[in-house]
Amino acid sequence: MRDPALQPIMRRSRPRLLAAARAVLQASGFEQACADPRDVDLVAHLVDAALLTAAASGADRVLDRAADTVARLLDRWR
Repeated sequence: MRDPALQPIMRRSRPRLLAAARAVLQASGFEQACADPRDVDLVAHLVDAALLTAAASGADRVLDRAADTVARLLDRWR
């Protein structure tokens, strides 16, 4: 986000990202997580943070580590 040219791109992309997150959540059986748009936004924020944290930690399997983190949150909706 330090690149000023990236900020408007990220803002414009956010609605599509949230729509994709909602579609994945619904297809995965997490309809409750989609009941409130703020929850979909929360999941998207967690995905961002989990990827950043896993990458910064030097983990070998960044996607797996991030997926495990997101799964822990999603288990709360089961």
